[in-house]
Amino acid sequence: MMPHFILGSASPRRRDLFERLGLSFRIHPVDIREDSHLQHGKPSRTVLDIAGEKMNALETEGPFEREVFLVTADTIVCIRGTILGKPQTEREAEEMLFRLSGSIHTVYTGVVISRGGKKAAFCEKTRVRFMPLSPELIRRYLKTGEYEGKAGAYAIQGKGAFFISSIRGDYYNVVGFPVNAFIKTLSSRFGVDLL
Repeated sequence: MMPHFILGSASPRRRDLFERLGLSFRIHPVDIREDSHLQHGKPSRTVLDIAGEKMNALETEGPFEREVFLVTADTIVCIRGTILGKPQTEREAEEMLFRLSGSIHTVYTGVVISRGGKKAAFCEKTRVRFMPLSPELIRRYLKTGEYEGKAGAYAIQGKGAFFISSIRGDYYNVVGFPVNAFIKTLSSRFGVDLL
């Protein structure tokens, strides 16, 4: 029998990935203050803390059926020890893109899965190299509005892909959800195979 999931996220990218996987799921976004966790500790710990807080918020909005999987996640971009969340303004997005220009950054996603009182958490990281970006190219990109709501102010699945000269790791992690690690964790920790 196909398992059912509750995705504690308002992210259209995560919803799209769940649809592509053919999962039975519904969206139940939770609202927490993510920015209170930024710049405190290691990036991997940060995303796991935020995903864990989202899971706590989701579980308190239950009760949910014991056989249902609850899933929460958080994605950040880190460059030279600085965590870049989602830009709040176009100016902030411009500053982020200038910082990423011609450099390597790492995308971290923390995921928490819970079912019937059992939990599993993991963090996936992917290294991304940007080509050098001219001020004019950045301005043109900002006019698309694609940066809004995106960690690091770009979307790899959109026009932001033009900036990327190489990637090492899970592409979907940069989109916002590490599909491969999710499938492996469901199998190894919960005995559920999606294929």
